[in-house]
Amino acid sequence: MNHRPTGRDLIVISDWMCARYVRLGWVQRMDRAEQPNVAKYLDPLLRRPAFDPGRTYTVPWQSGITGIAYDRRRLGR
Repeated sequence: MNHRPTGRDLIVISDWMCARYVRLGWVQRMDRAEQPNVAKYLDPLLRRPAFDPGRTYTVPWQSGITGIAYDRRRLGR
């Protein structure tokens, strides 16, 4: 705000919004030397998202799926 630097910030957003931030250049590279656990423990399936190959700008905070199950016979649709 007011074009004043805010220092460093960390935000938690969804992958689709993260892709926009990376594409628009609104993020900066992370220093992995300061984050040794990212390389050491990050699941191989999460290491190369299409929007950030090599995970240079992002780190997943959590991963999962939420679903809703219902019985069509009881709801009638």
